Amino acid sequence: MPIDGSEVVVVVTYGSRDLTRLHQLEDELDAAARAANAGELDGDEVALDGSQASFYMKAKNAGLLIKAIHPVLVSHEFSRSARVNSRS
Repeated sequence: MPIDGSEVVVVVTYGSRDLTRLHQLEDELDAAARAANAGELDGDEVALDGSQASFYMKAKNAGLLIKAIHPVLVSHEFSRSARVNSRS
């Protein structure tokens, strides 16, 4: 999949050291991005105390990727207020 060099960063407030729900979100974000042919997951970072997590996604089209992952973010209570930014 050609990537346009954009990156989309999703930051969520989490608040737990149990990363099960974060891994589920990560899998769903990647699946939604790939299904829309808009990008793919590139990695993540989680604070040691579990307070916050960041997901890094390569974008074929940043706008399309953000649109594709939005339903996933709102489907989880802890990610409904996620901060989503794109950068080149």
